[in-house]
Amino acid sequence: MKKLSIVIPAYNEEQRIIKTLNEYYEFFNNKFKNDFEIIVIVNGSTDKTIEIIGEIKKLKGDKIEFKEVGDLSPEEFTSTRQKMLDLSSCDWFIMVDGDEVWWEDSV
Repeated sequence: MKKLSIVIPAYNEEQRIIKTLNEYYEFFNNKFKNDFEIIVIVNGSTDKTIEIIGEIKKLKGDKIEFKEVGDLSPEEFTSTRQKMLDLSSCDWFIMVDGDEVWWEDSV
């Protein structure tokens, strides 16, 4: 079982998702090696967010997953955040936004 899940909800993040995923991947790969996963939850994006995540997944392998949850209202998406916990089978869980910058001293 992996130790850490990083869950990232994303809506129309094509301008930022590459930097976000690369930063998280590099940081957590250095800290946890194979004991982490990144799950991106895409909420009805109308841009190229899904395609970009797919390309990053090809480069990074099975540590990055993504799920498309459709076009949800803010209220529905809030309840979906609770369901995101169910996607993780890890000991620890972190939820961050698709445009969030990770600071090394955060962990």
